[in-house]
Amino acid sequence: MARQSQKTRAPQETAKAKEETGNGPAEDGTQDETLAAMMRANEVLFQGMTEMQRALLEFGNARLRQDLETQEALSQCRDLQEALRLQAEFAQKAFQQYSEETARLMQLSARIGRDCWGPFTEATRAGLQKTGTD
Repeated sequence: MARQSQKTRAPQETAKAKEETGNGPAEDGTQDETLAAMMRANEVLFQGMTEMQRALLEFGNARLRQDLETQEALSQCRDLQEALRLQAEFAQKAFQQYSEETARLMQLSARIGRDCWGPFTEATRAGLQKTGTD
């Protein structure tokens, strides 16, 4: 019984403990700024993920059309050499397109990551300016 539960402690003790540990409301509004930065970062992330999903769908659709066109062309081949040539061209073109799309998606991912950190960077700068530690 020497130790009181969290529920039975005086409200002042709980608030004081939270402020001392950094888990309570900050007087300078940094929690509000951090929350706002998190919300902006989430918006940026959602927009970026939507853009990435759109890029993947467009690429998948284009590849599917090309796959179907190649299958149709292969079905009309008159000899083995023509079929082998079409397959080689198909494989080479597909490899090139997948490589290019991978590079685009990596750039998009990097941009999304940078953009997501932007709100936190801005909030940190604002906080440093308030404290005069720029």
